[in-house]
Amino acid sequence: MQKEKMMAIHAVATSENLLDSIKMFERNLPLLHDCHFVFGAKNGPLPGYSVNFDFTDGSAIRSLFKSPKVFVLDYKTVKAMRTGTASFKVDYSISLDTQALSYLEPFLGKRTSKLPKDFDEIFKFISKNETSVDPLPYIHENYINLKDPQNANKIFQKIKAYEVLRSLNYKSLSEQHVLESYLDELELNKNAQESIACMYQELSNRTYFDTIRTRVFSFYALLLKMISIQLSSPRKSTYNKLVEFLDFSHSILATMFFRETLLSNSFFDRGQGFGFFSKIQKNKADLFEVALGMAWDLYHIRQLEFGLTIRPDSTADYFFPSLLSCDKRLAEVMHLYPLHCCAYVKDSFSPIPFYDADIIDSLTCSPDQKNNIANRYFTESAKVQRDKSQEQAKTDLADTVSTLEKELSEIAKVKINESLVDKFKL
Repeated sequence: MQKEKMMAIHAVATSENLLDSIKMFERNLPLLHDCHFVFGAKNGPLPGYSVNFDFTDGSAIRSLFKSPKVFVLDYKTVKAMRTGTASFKVDYSISLDTQALSYLEPFLGKRTSKLPKDFDEIFKFISKNETSVDPLPYIHENYINLKDPQNANKIFQKIKAYEVLRSLNYKSLSEQHVLESYLDELELNKNAQESIACMYQELSNRTYFDTIRTRVFSFYALLLKMISIQLSSPRKSTYNKLVEFLDFSHSILATMFFRETLLSNSFFDRGQGFGFFSKIQKNKADLFEVALGMAWDLYHIRQLEFGLTIRPDSTADYFFPSLLSCDKRLAEVMHLYPLHCCAYVKDSFSPIPFYDADIIDSLTCSPDQKNNIANRYFTESAKVQRDKSQEQAKTDLADTVSTLEKELSEIAKVKINESLVDKFKL
């Protein structure tokens, strides 16, 4: 993307208030005519049910934004605002994470009289006609498991359970307290078979699969590095840990990951007191499996950002995704690091996120230390250096993951049962 356009996008997204953002957009209209901006806002429309919501016992729906309402900016809406009120059509979907399905599935087809309160609330919410849910997290996590034909039936049954959840009979639930689909068995099987067929087709798409693998490898690598730093030197200052982590992001991955940098800061500052990392410890036999699960969590959050750039319903102007999770630790991560704005260029499918808090200001460091970090990693020359190294970093990513696994294995005294690199080989 040309430098002038990126600077204009940054200016709109980081303006002091929405009125200034509109003015900045209009001032840069020749550069931004194909750009879209989505802001979390105090005033504006609700994007369906794709907003933050807490169930009684800790399960939650999390959107990318702190506020439930949104404000959008694009050429069409700005033009409409000049002559009156702008209107736009929204579409939304709530992704059920893999853990949510694991918790909810055993209750399907049964009476709900003994349901935990959280699950009763979730089922009633999902069964509403206007609620739209999808199984994308489970599908993405299980492409690779389709390599083994023995897994196919298990995956089919899970997808079928999702189909039941997507078609819960509200009348049966509210009047008879029975969790069942309004579709018959034949229709449920047909829908699940079509989903499995699509998964096999997408698995054979090398470009598509490589994109998933690269993103998962990246988040896994970031987490392995964080964990290695913390477990090897827990008493080192947060600043020194951050510098080691940022050096890795800058020099080895050639990318600065803002949300993950904020995540590392909290981990280095709070250790296992930060719930997302509560299961991370030395001599834990399933340490690498836990880290991979966390990597998938970060992947799904990032996928929500990509989701903002697509149109499942071609008649909609904007699509708003969110995540329903029964994992309190994941809900906490999304709550801590919401977006202020997400920008994207039409048909580029590349989100440009702007977080609610400034990354440098949010670090648990002294003012001088923050300045050192800013001057070392966030200058234009540092960015140019990373840009030059990104292709090679991507080429080396599998080797980087293998090296980090071996490094953490020695630090944590835990055996590597199967390298992630081998797991993702087709």
